[in-house]
Amino acid sequence: MKLLIVDDERKARKYLIYLLQKVEPNWQDIQEASNVEDAKSIIIKDMPDLVFLDIEMPIKSGFQLIEELGEISFQIIFTTAYDQYAIKAFEVYAQDYLLKPIDPDRLKKSLERAKKNHELLHQKEENLNKSVKKIIIPKNGRNHYLDTQEIIYIEAKRAYVVLYTTESAYTFSKSLKHFEKLLEYNSNFIRVHRSFIINLDYLEQFGNHNSEIRLKNGKLLPISKSYKEHFLEAVKQ
Repeated sequence: MKLLIVDDERKARKYLIYLLQKVEPNWQDIQEASNVEDAKSIIIKDMPDLVFLDIEMPIKSGFQLIEELGEISFQIIFTTAYDQYAIKAFEVYAQDYLLKPIDPDRLKKSLERAKKNHELLHQKEENLNKSVKKIIIPKNGRNHYLDTQEIIYIEAKRAYVVLYTTESAYTFSKSLKHFEKLLEYNSNFIRVHRSFIINLDYLEQFGNHNSEIRLKNGKLLPISKSYKEHFLEAVKQ
């Protein structure tokens, strides 16, 4: 992980670096900023993964830094001598809140959580990169590429599967499980029934208490009990 320490006190920054390198001696990528403006420049340029952020600083506070950045793409661990900001810190989704003087054991536990979150995020990004964007369609003796965004839903029909798109329908002598596996990293596609996979982009209407959904092309499809909970979780995201 790339780290940034934002604190107006030089001694506080150096002490935190000392503690960090005690936890992980080979840690090299640690940057420092003594004010919000410098911190903002480093964040925009180098995109750190974890920011240790003091709250009370001259001119602008740590909370003002977050407000000015708008979108936060890094984890935050607040480091402060004051405990009255704890609730506000967690309201801005802070990873942790460490009181000065920082306890080495407390810091170690906080870092372990941050590293685990970092690994999970990279795993999620890696999975998204595996998403299938196009499916090969055999047609007139040649292979054509179908963009998965065009698929409205997929239906299992005995020994074959039909892909319904915005323009046409394509039949494959494969199982629905094959396409479920093929599209498992694409969050738009979700299985709602043993015979149907839908593209959530084309979902028009559903009810929590019924067992039917309507797609934007007017098609009504059933939701089975075994897939309903997973479906409801997916549409909430």
